Amino acid sequence: MAPLVNPARKPGEWQTYDIAFEAPRFDGAKLVKPGYVTVFYNGVLVQNHQEIIGAMVYRKVATYTPTAPKSR
Repeated sequence: MAPLVNPARKPGEWQTYDIAFEAPRFDGAKLVKPGYVTVFYNGVLVQNHQEIIGAMVYRKVATYTPTAPKSR
């Protein structure tokens, strides 16, 4: 998705970003809840709770691959 705004600084200036990620949830092989991201770029919100549609693929519609949650 296109960002809400473009808060990029001039070339040569330090750029920062923060990403909050919410993992997708599965019940067996069925997707129960998609993944979401919220992105701050240079302290400015550019993506707000944006749904992730799946893995990046070439010339296809993206889909999720079921995965088990990993413990920390």
